[in-house]
Amino acid sequence: MRKTPLLLLVAGMMSPLSCQTPPSPTWEPIVDSTYPDKLVEIVISGPGLSWGAVAGLEMTVTNNSGDSISILWNRSSIDYNGASHAVLVKGTGFLHRGTDIPDMVIRDGASLDVGVFPNENYRPTRPVYKIWPIKAQQITCRICVVVNGSERFYTPGLNFDRTL
Repeated sequence: MRKTPLLLLVAGMMSPLSCQTPPSPTWEPIVDSTYPDKLVEIVISGPGLSWGAVAGLEMTVTNNSGDSISILWNRSSIDYNGASHAVLVKGTGFLHRGTDIPDMVIRDGASLDVGVFPNENYRPTRPVYKIWPIKAQQITCRICVVVNGSERFYTPGLNFDRTL
C-alpha cells in the first residue's frame, strides 16, 4: 500500500507538463456610425481585462461638441450573448455595485479613458474582488450621452475571432 503514493508521484513527475497558455483571441473594434457629426467620438482601445481574461471594454470618449457632455451610466448597458447588463465603471468598485453610478461630465475638447464591465460579474473572491470573464464572440456597449441637451445612444464594441 505504501508504494502506490510513491509510484503516483514518480509517474506524475515523469509525465510531460504543458505550461503553454492558449493564444489570446484577436479582436476587431465595432465602430458606431450612428451620429456622423462626430460631436462625441468613442474609440474602443481593447478588451477590459480582469486577471488576464476578457471581462469588459476599455474605451476613450472624446467630446468635440463645443459644450460639456454627460455620460448617464444608469441608462447605459453592456451587451453580449443577446442580453443587456447594467454597467460597472472601472474605478467605482464594489461600493457602487447595485447602486446608481454618478453621471460623468466631460468638458469640451477633453477625452476620458474608461473601462466598462457587467455589474453582476463583479464578485467577491478571497482576499479580493474579481470581475468574472465574459464568454462571448461579440461585446457591445450602449452608452447614453447627453449632447447639447439631447440624449444619444452610442454602441461601440468588439468582435472576437472566436468565442472567449
